[in-house]
Amino acid sequence: MGGFVRSLLALLLMSAGVIAALGGVFAQWLDTTAHTPEPLQAIVGPVATDPRVLGAIVAEVTAAVVEQLPPALDGIPGVRDQVEALVTLSMNEIAASEGFGQAWEESLNLSRADFVAELELMQSGGDAPTLWLNLAPFVELGAARLAEISPEILRPYVAQIPMPEDVRIALGRPDTVQAGYAADALSLASHWVWYYAAAATLAVIGLAVGSRRGRWAAWILAVAGGLGGLLLARGLLMDRAGAAGGDSLPAVVLAALVDGTTSSLLDWTAPAVAAAWALLALGAVGLLMAWARQPPRR
Repeated sequence: MGGFVRSLLALLLMSAGVIAALGGVFAQWLDTTAHTPEPLQAIVGPVATDPRVLGAIVAEVTAAVVEQLPPALDGIPGVRDQVEALVTLSMNEIAASEGFGQAWEESLNLSRADFVAELELMQSGGDAPTLWLNLAPFVELGAARLAEISPEILRPYVAQIPMPEDVRIALGRPDTVQAGYAADALSLASHWVWYYAAAATLAVIGLAVGSRRGRWAAWILAVAGGLGGLLLARGLLMDRAGAAGGDSLPAVVLAALVDGTTSSLLDWTAPAVAAAWALLALGAVGLLMAWARQPPRR
């Protein structure tokens, strides 16, 4: 096998390895974001302090609890109004309480787990899921505060209120095609370790196949191509920042998802950019050493 053919084969193998490595980077991010709570909390967590979000959550939870007030309260003049006022007060107070941040994190975690579980069901023929913001942690927080501030005379009536178990706000629903792509991507992302294993294997084979100088030239070309693609992807991500907006709670949360996801991906891929530059330097050193060891022509 001629040196040119060997070098070309090495370039093809190493290019495939670079593609596999980049696939592993994005697959690992997607799998980590979908199945662990910390990334989503970092992405959307800061939006909990937005007055529009606070107001929408308090209003939704208050309305859900008021709907559960038992009809028996109507038989006692003035009691329903007093209990409703107490419910409104307790729900307003949770927005400024220390437990609100923890409730927001729990809400995000429940919402993420529910949405991912429904996406995974699509693999067996399920429908496109709705992205819901699960407010159950805020109901629990409000119920605890309601019990704390209830005067003795109203506690028997407050104790009769059955707290709602399924309080959610719809944030949006992808169409069936988009949801199907997302479900397939999640399934592929779960095997991210194998992407890295394939990348390492292809790189080793490429080095073994290539000629003395050709292997390092192929290494440099493959890594440079991967670095260029990665920098292009990061540039496109930066252009997406601030693309979404609106005043409603769904719009605010979705805008935070877009901007937060962009920042998360940029942070996640920054080490890959540094690694690519290091690999380019390694290839340059290898090429120079191979050139220096080349026997002189006679």
